[in-house]
Amino acid sequence: MYQRIVVALDGSGVAEQALGEAGEMARRLGVPVHLLRVVDPYLTDHASLTGMFVDEQAVEGALHEEDEIARRYLQSVADRLGAEGRQATIEVARGPVHRTIVE
Repeated sequence: MYQRIVVALDGSGVAEQALGEAGEMARRLGVPVHLLRVVDPYLTDHASLTGMFVDEQAVEGALHEEDEIARRYLQSVADRLGAEGRQATIEVARGPVHRTIVE
């Protein structure tokens, strides 16, 4: 019936509170936990780089940095889950957070 349990994380302790319940549900169903973090180009610390006269390479470089930070974070959470015997996959996506999570 279920193929995976998706947990959207933003790096906060509040979001990570869902991991316990998600991990237990995944264990009972025999499916992996899929960790998702969305990088919103307009909400990052580098949002000011999206101004009218900024080099596109600078913007893409800043977003790539955000992607890598998100990937490292998710991998550390996946490693923690793995140490508890839970299977986890990770995904970093870009876009408006709420819409991207639903997609």
